[in-house]
Amino acid sequence: MYDHERSLVNKYSGRPFVLLGINNDEEADIAQEAVKTNNLNWRSWYDGSGSIAKAFSIVGYPTILLVDHHGVIRYRSPFQVDLDDAIAELVKEAEGEGVTGGAEPKPKLREFVDSTGEHKTVASYAGYADGNVALETEEGKTAQVPWSRLSLEDQRYVANQRLKAADLGRIAKEEIAFPFDNPQQFWDESGQHSITGTYITLDNRQAIIWQEDGSEVRVSYSKLSDEAKELIKKELKKRK
Repeated sequence: MYDHERSLVNKYSGRPFVLLGINNDEEADIAQEAVKTNNLNWRSWYDGSGSIAKAFSIVGYPTILLVDHHGVIRYRSPFQVDLDDAIAELVKEAEGEGVTGGAEPKPKLREFVDSTGEHKTVASYAGYADGNVALETEEGKTAQVPWSRLSLEDQRYVANQRLKAADLGRIAKEEIAFPFDNPQQFWDESGQHSITGTYITLDNRQAIIWQEDGSEVRVSYSKLSDEAKELIKKELKKRK
């Protein structure tokens, strides 16, 4: 279902179509994690109080509503027509009345190369989860590629896209050339625990370190050993 929804956002980019999601998980943190894990490329609201669901008489999940450009609910699942046909019909109606534009920009396509340099694919970055990078072709097909199989250049590109998506793009004025080809060992102050990976940034007094599969670990900066803090300081000097 998520692949289909992502393809719709891409297909109707720049046209009068917007996909909006409502999430009613028990906690807002769960809803936020769902956005990240499922690589959502559309806006999704957390409806913890249930007020939005109540306003639209939602009694079961998932429920899909198709709203036309006049704000009228034209279709409600289960549909008596094909979903894609219904969307195409409403978009055509809107354009016929002079409505233009669309809220979501089309994702940037680029050539991704694997770590061997032998395999290439033209796609856009669609998200990261559980050690895999989601790449989406212009036709809307999605492939999951292990982080470790991306070239160093593509790992750096994806890293910066992940930071921007997490609102951490402010850590640099331009994209950072992360040294993913040179993972380091970061020890805690007790000398009993360590993490091997690449230092990314500091956020809320926590050092963010990505392991070799691209997964994120956060460690209180104050709990790191002096040697680990020195590694971070050296990395920050290189970025200036």
